Amino acid sequence: YGLTIDDSKNCFDCFTTFNSDICYNCLQSFYLYKCFFAEYCSNCLNSSFLFDCRDCENCFMSANLRHKRYYFFNQPLTEEEYKRKVRELNMGNRAVLESLKAEFSKIKSEAIYKENHNIRAIDCFGEYLTDSKNCYSCMFAVNSENLAYSAGSFKIRDSYDAFGGLDSSLAYESHAGIACSGLKFSCHIKFSRDLEYCVLCNNCHNCFACIGLRNKSFCILNRQYGENEYWSKVDEIKIEMLRGKEYGEFFPPNLMPVPYNISIATSYKGYDDIETAKRYGYTVQDIIETVQGAGEEEVIDAEQVLSDIKDIKDDVLSKIIFDKESQKKFRYIKEELEFHRRYNLALPLEHPSVRLAQKRKMFGSLVLKLYKRDCTNCQKGIESIYPPGEPKNVYCEECYLKEVV
Repeated sequence: YGLTIDDSKNCFDCFTTFNSDICYNCLQSFYLYKCFFAEYCSNCLNSSFLFDCRDCENCFMSANLRHKRYYFFNQPLTEEEYKRKVRELNMGNRAVLESLKAEFSKIKSEAIYKENHNIRAIDCFGEYLTDSKNCYSCMFAVNSENLAYSAGSFKIRDSYDAFGGLDSSLAYESHAGIACSGLKFSCHIKFSRDLEYCVLCNNCHNCFACIGLRNKSFCILNRQYGENEYWSKVDEIKIEMLRGKEYGEFFPPNLMPVPYNISIATSYKGYDDIETAKRYGYTVQDIIETVQGAGEEEVIDAEQVLSDIKDIKDDVLSKIIFDKESQKKFRYIKEELEFHRRYNLALPLEHPSVRLAQKRKMFGSLVLKLYKRDCTNCQKGIESIYPPGEPKNVYCEECYLKEVV
């Protein structure tokens, strides 16, 4: 039940978690091992309820820690004291876990936030930019250079209006190109070059309006042409498209393969206005939700699920759980139950899609917007992703580095 999980295993209910193992409810974190409820952390292990911590081990309910061991509520303890206090907290009991989550919210409200999440970003304007240069109005770029109006770029260079991709260059109005060059108005392409209006093609070059091709070149609408005939036909098509004001834009909204209202886009702030989507031409329709295999199985309200994981029997796997608030039904799966038992974590009561939506909202909007506010520490004017007043302690990069790194 995660999204954007990369090079990780044994993770449940995580969002943008990378190179990690045995994690639960972690958000935008890297290189974690056996961590639960960690947000914006890296290189941590055997820890729970951490916010903006790096290189920490055996820490609990803490924020802004660096290179620490055996910290409990941001206070150092001996190894014996730490283990005793953690043992006393039964995270397998839902009431205890909910109280700890409320306490974690308080910890985060008092924590220090950097004005943005950029790291080693040179001549850049955007958010979540790491080891990148000359990126304007971009979000989530790593090892990238010379980009504009792009997001989700990993080793991308010299591109514009690109969303998602790895190790590619010269992309325009394209999505999810891997090891490609010269993509225009295309998506989900691998090891290819000079494609336009193509989808799901692999190891191709010089193709136009093709779907699902492998090892092909000089194709139009999946039909093979000679090289000279190909260029002549492409010119004809482009002239007609220009006359109809179609060429130069990504695929139109009416070709979206699923109704807009059930796409993950609606879970992100700024993209949840269904009426606006209709006006842009996206398809919206009612979808009847079903539970696979539902028939004579017992349906119980989520509130009927026992509070303590130690009391829950295997028969819960055969029941359908009804989340009243979202009006959605779901099941627990065997691997999920075993994970929660092994690490003594109370089972969630919300539908998996609701849990993911909550994390997307915590993560923030995909609409890049910066606010003018003052550094809480030195009162210098800064432009931050955080609006004035929330959160309370937002530092400029210079003050942040002095305080927590």
